[in-house]
Amino acid sequence: MTGVSVVAGYASLGACWLIWKTTGEVHDLARRYGWYAFVATLAAIAAVSVATLFLDYGYYAKWLDTPRVFYTAQVPIVTALIAFRLLPFHETGKRLDALLRWHKPCSW
Repeated sequence: MTGVSVVAGYASLGACWLIWKTTGEVHDLARRYGWYAFVATLAAIAAVSVATLFLDYGYYAKWLDTPRVFYTAQVPIVTALIAFRLLPFHETGKRLDALLRWHKPCSW
């Protein structure tokens, strides 16, 4: 399962690079396949996370017992927020530059 997850993640990364660096037919093809790779990566993250909970009771206890759940829940929540923020860019084909416009370089 982890191997398939890594392949999906790298396919998504490669599609994003092609979207960024190419135009025309290759760009459109990368957008189409990038969408599938993005969804597969999110599904793989969810599948590996759920499967890990059931490997051993120790994982379950560390992740879901109170008060630790308040610390461990931040990772899936942030992952979901970033994924939902990126969804419109995959669907509309906008460049991610618009997402990063708020970013200003550090002055130090």
